[in-house]
Amino acid sequence: MGKLDDATTLLEEALRIRQDKLDEGHESIAETEEWMGNVLREQRDFVRALEFYRHSLKSKREIFGDSHEEVANATYTLAITLDCAGKYEAAIMNFKEVRCWSFLFKRSAYIIILPQISAYICV
Repeated sequence: MGKLDDATTLLEEALRIRQDKLDEGHESIAETEEWMGNVLREQRDFVRALEFYRHSLKSKREIFGDSHEEVANATYTLAITLDCAGKYEAAIMNFKEVRCWSFLFKRSAYIIILPQISAYICV
């Protein structure tokens, strides 16, 4: 069992515990789902990673509202993974949404190079 497999197992356990102990939609659950997506993306399991990222983003929208930096970060992560999965149109749509937020937060941290970010990130 590799380190990413170990991480997956531990995150699944952490997620189960948080779901049992915390209210549905709690920020800690959304964060754990995002970390789970990160590990799955590293394992190139884009289908499962996208499921976790989408659920995390949905929760963060409910917790923080649409115009929060946490939502922008989650949308950016979703966009990267969509690009890695070859879902370019959906990735572009999410990248455009993040680009709008970068102006809201007065940051230029999100530099978008399209159409294929995956050549850099998904290697």
